[in-house]
Amino acid sequence: MVEFLPETHVAERMERLQAARAATQARLGGPPDGVRLSYWERWFEEHAGEVLARFPEVRLREGKVVRYRFFGQQGRDLRVRPYVAEKSFADLRPHAWLEWVPAPDSRDARERAAPTQDVALLYRHWSFPRTAAGVFDYWLVLQELWGSMRWAHSQLVASEARFQALTSTPEWTVRQPPERFEPAVALGANQAHLAVLLFCPLEQFQVTLQRIEIDDQQALRYEDAILVASGPRGYRL
Repeated sequence: MVEFLPETHVAERMERLQAARAATQARLGGPPDGVRLSYWERWFEEHAGEVLARFPEVRLREGKVVRYRFFGQQGRDLRVRPYVAEKSFADLRPHAWLEWVPAPDSRDARERAAPTQDVALLYRHWSFPRTAAGVFDYWLVLQELWGSMRWAHSQLVASEARFQALTSTPEWTVRQPPERFEPAVALGANQAHLAVLLFCPLEQFQVTLQRIEIDDQQALRYEDAILVASGPRGYRL
């Protein structure tokens, strides 16, 4: 059975994320000149704390904390990855063995098929309500913790009015008109499937249907996105 989440739920959750981003930025200020490992690791770790404080429905196991390793910069994209560590060993960072992998929403088909450490290092340490809203909130929190460049520039589209506001100008082409616009969740015994419309202005303005499986180990697994609408050229980052 598929359940659709109302636009009001999506808007309220996105307000929480925006508040977390604003609080982190206010505490740490703007980025320094150059690429500094210590600043960006601290920024993402502080931000993870802000996000979790605003999403009590999504819980990290007792005694755990979200940490980051920063792998430098590729173009204008920050290569960071989250992992979960014991609070008592928070200063012991596994830089020698922790490997870089791109965020789930930015992996291509070959990368998605490759084994990762993500279940052991991140996904298995969480709990959340096994409801449509709980699945959506878990996905939203984990997306924010991964913090991919695509996610940072994207917006969720959860209503026909928002979709029309984006795509009604002559520069846009609607390739596959949606029947529904709200996020859709299908719950299984040990997994769930989520479908969301996402607007992203990188390279070219696009609205895509993103299909995500949350598997029996709570890992996020993306299928190939479906192009719904395309517009003019956008940001080139």
